[in-house]
Parts: sequence; structure tokens; C-alpha cells
Amino acid sequence: LLPLFLFGTFLLLFLFWKGHRFLTFLLAHLFLILTILWPESRVKGPEVTLLDVGQGESLLLRDPRGGEFLVDTGGSYVGSSYVGELLVVTPLPLEGLLLTHLQPDHSGGVFRVMASLRVRRLYLSQRDLLRPEADVLLREAERREIEVVPLEGGERIPFGGAALLVFPLQRRPNPGVTNSDSLVLKVEGWGRRILLTGDAEREREEELLEGGGESLRAEYLKVAHHGSNTSSTAAFLEAVSPRAAFISVGRRNLHGFPSPRVLERLRERGVFTLRTDLRGSLRLTLPQERWVTTR
Repeated sequence: LLPLFLFGTFLLLFLFWKGHRFLTFLLAHLFLILTILWPESRVKGPEVTLLDVGQGESLLLRDPRGGEFLVDTGGSYVGSSYVGELLVVTPLPLEGLLLTHLQPDHSGGVFRVMASLRVRRLYLSQRDLLRPEADVLLREAERREIEVVPLEGGERIPFGGAALLVFPLQRRPNPGVTNSDSLVLKVEGWGRRILLTGDAEREREEELLEGGGESLRAEYLKVAHHGSNTSSTAAFLEAVSPRAAFISVGRRNLHGFPSPRVLERLRERGVFTLRTDLRGSLRLTLPQERWVTTR
């Protein structure tokens, strides 16, 4: 579209200079119509982007009508390239920033994000709000006039043409911050369902299955705990029945993630799988279901 615009501008200036007033007027309207109808100029559809944050996790939801919503922020070690990528794709304030749990690889970048972007609402589980780890975060949110919204499970967070459904919290809470304390969410809307599992492990998956496997069904699955074998059991994958899955994982990480067993379970079910360590940031555009990667 840019080359067309530059060529049209040059042609119109040339014709105007030569005195062809009527032809200049006619071509100006033609270029205006082309600009409006050109596919690249149209408002893009909703996007789901799993950002490449190394051995951590951060997922951005974007809706032309509802702005941007960030789930997790990656670790505290994420560099300026992460914030730079966010700034490119989030020209408007973040409507919401949700932390699935307070482990550093999911929430360590929250202060960098709040310092770089305008955040309207911060969502945390009610249990995490009461933890000592949240004290500094809550003070910073208050200083920046960010509304803090506690989540207890069962909430429906509207967002543009979709909604984030919050599954019930873990029934057997642990004294410290653990993987299974993660909030589990499902994005419903845009004609699709996307299950976001945080770091939920086997015991948490079993609880969710007890609540009714049908509620877990989704076309897209964000694989839990970076593809660890402690998650993504055969029974859980059977209930979700995704056709595509994406995994946030660091290159050559020390944990050996993703587990070959998890990858095999996904392969056995014919699930198309993408990983950030191999493909960089993963962006899914809906409803066209078009994947774009940065690597």
C-alpha cells in the first residue's frame, strides 16, 4: 500500500503542476477509493499472540473493538525487545493485565510492563492478592491508579467481541506459590475457543475434568507449564480435543521442555503444534485462522 500511495502522490503533484486540474481531481478520488478498499488497509480481525519471552510466558489478546488484554508478562529478565514488541502491537492502553499466578517466569515482568504501558485493570486471583509477594505489586498499582480486580473463579471478563471465562480456583490450595495455583481461562468469542492453562499440573487438570470435560473443549490450547510432562495428560487432551496447540518455552532451557512425551501425546491426536523456541512469537489471526511467526 505504501508504494501505491507514494506513486499516486507523485503523479497527482505532477499533473497539478502541468495544469490538468480535472484529471488531478478524478485520480485523487480514484486513489482514495483504492485506499479504502485495499485489503491491507482494512481493520484486522482479532489476534492472539504468544510472545517470545524465553523461558517464561506472556500472551496478548487483541480485538479491534476491545483493545488489548495481556495474560502474564514473562520473567523479570525479559529485555527491552519484549517491551518494544508490546509497544508496537499495543498503541492503545491495555484494557486488562491478568497474572495467572505469581511465579517469576509469568509475573516477573509486570513492573516493566506497568512502567511502559498504560494499564487500566490488573486481575489476580483472590489468593494471590493475599500473598506477601503481592504487596509491592499492589502498592505500585495504586501509585499508577490501576484498578485491581480480584478473581475467585466463575467470572466472565468481557473483552471486545469475546469474553475470558475464569475456571474455579484449585480446591486444595498450597501454602506457597505453586504451578497448580494458576488461573485457568477460556477465551470464548470470534467464533472460536482458546484454553489458557497457565502452569496447571496433573492434579489441577484432574479437578477440571471432574467439573465436566465438555467445558474444557476448545479449538486452540495453550499447553500448560511450557510442555512439562507434569501436565497435559492424555485424559485432559482428550477432553479439550484441540486442533492446534502452542507452547511458550525458552531455547535450550535447562528443564528439557517441552517434554518429548507431551509432544508425542499431541502428535497422536493430530494436533498441529507450534513452539516459541523454534518459531519465535506466534500470532494467530481470526477468523481467518492464519498463523504468523517471527522466526
